[in-house]
Amino acid sequence: MSRLELLDMPLEVVTNIFRFVPGQDQKSLALTSSAVLNIVAPWLYRTARLFYDEPEKGEALGGLPRLSDVEYFVSSAPYPLAYAKCLSLERNESSVSNIPKRRSWISKKEETELTETADKAIELILKQFKTGQLERIKLGHQTTYKIFKIICEDQKRLRSLDLGEFKPGGHRSTIPNHLLTPGLLVLESLEICSIDERVTCLTNFVKILHQNSATLRRLRMGDPTHPKKPRLTASSWARRPRSKTKLPFTSIHFQALEQISIVHDHFSERFWDTFQDVVYCGDKLSHIRISCFTDPYVLVQRLVARGADGVKSIQINNCRRRGHGIFQSPPHNQIPRIKSLETLQLQMCTHEEGEFQAAYIGRATLKRLWLQCSMNCDPKTCRSMSGLLDYTTNVSLSTDQWPVLEELAIGAPQWKNSGPSSVENWLELPMLKSLKILRLLQWQTSTQQQKSLQTVEKIQQRIETYVTLLYCWSMIAYESLPSLRIIVVDTEIGTGCPGTGIHAPLYFVIYHFYDPAQPEQSNSPFVLHENYETTLKICKEIGCSSYLLQFGPQAPESFWDGQNSYDSRS
Repeated sequence: MSRLELLDMPLEVVTNIFRFVPGQDQKSLALTSSAVLNIVAPWLYRTARLFYDEPEKGEALGGLPRLSDVEYFVSSAPYPLAYAKCLSLERNESSVSNIPKRRSWISKKEETELTETADKAIELILKQFKTGQLERIKLGHQTTYKIFKIICEDQKRLRSLDLGEFKPGGHRSTIPNHLLTPGLLVLESLEICSIDERVTCLTNFVKILHQNSATLRRLRMGDPTHPKKPRLTASSWARRPRSKTKLPFTSIHFQALEQISIVHDHFSERFWDTFQDVVYCGDKLSHIRISCFTDPYVLVQRLVARGADGVKSIQINNCRRRGHGIFQSPPHNQIPRIKSLETLQLQMCTHEEGEFQAAYIGRATLKRLWLQCSMNCDPKTCRSMSGLLDYTTNVSLSTDQWPVLEELAIGAPQWKNSGPSSVENWLELPMLKSLKILRLLQWQTSTQQQKSLQTVEKIQQRIETYVTLLYCWSMIAYESLPSLRIIVVDTEIGTGCPGTGIHAPLYFVIYHFYDPAQPEQSNSPFVLHENYETTLKICKEIGCSSYLLQFGPQAPESFWDGQNSYDSRS
């Protein structure tokens, strides 16, 4: 019998084999023969990328697609582009580290010329693709009315669209109404970085949302490179526009929306006024993340008004409430009761009593909980978190009222180097049988931290004291071992020089070994200081997410769940 070679097998079999080959290996296979190239081409050329540079120092114009990229797309053979399903215009990463600021005195004429030149370049690139060929378009720099009109007319099979910065692109340019009718596009994912504050631009974007409301599954609004605080100040709220945007519809019902991410409130005051009044979500909404937003509770209540039973994750980060005057009623400051809530992250700049009542109400179903007052005050005295570290209350983290809580982030005890309180504060940490990962957040000011810089040895001793007490408590209360395996401590470690320290999370892993010679000590825990790689491996073994293991503040679009399947970059 003659030897059966790979390409002698049926084409569908070979195609399925090559489909799972890594990208670099697909490139190598494509060089072997034209037959293999035809097989791997649909995956090898599935994405067409262009890049743009930030404006050089002293230049007014910038952000245009590279001329060499445009010339390549226009003059290249149609063979590789025929397989492309995704078009991406991205910023050149080599210039990210040293990005100069654009001149603040750029004239309106220069800005118009820049926009028109960019539109011409992108229009030439879009014309290289067949009608209905693309499934995903990412315009990382900007999108104008003209470009969106071309997309609507030529790429009606589009499923994912990133508008970047949405701009009018000229005083007379507009989107015809027949291109904004529902059903013309059937987007499943829509992203936008920022939006021009002109009324026509705001109105058109709301119409785009209405056009795709029946099919959208993922919606992201806001710049990922957001500031640490909302940009709308108290004086900005006082200058709110009197008249709202007039729309031909009264509501937008997102029937299929599964996740919504709002990074900050620097779109426009008028836009958020309109959006909060007309938006509704169906029962498929499961993930809500709002970062750097002013007064987010009104928006959350509107989102879950018709589909609260399906929401599994709510994350509110670095948000603050809008102040109210003497003659104004205070805004509502609670999240409605949600029966299916599994993940809750609240980082609020507030000291209102009952601000975090959503955690207490949903404690029977919560698996992941992050509570932190943005003022970084003592969690035992903060009114927002009152009762969590008080063993006399029924919501204490030492009771069985939290039956499924596995991942918890909460303020750390007060750091003291000596005295009885250095141990007593550690004895007030959560005593939960189900807890697997505990992250202790810093709440002290930088001045206090510098006065009491810790060492790994001192922190490990206190961790061991807490773990020993936890095991004793669990054996007495539950007659079984606790599930805690990982403790992450946010602190500053002394470097030996006065006034200096390194801020980084420390990872401590709990082990327990069985010794046949000493069965009475088989349940004794051992606490070891481990590196990130080892801790991540243990985290996967116990079936938890790696969200609490990350360095520094969490990414503004990073969803927190058990499988990490809702990463914004996927």
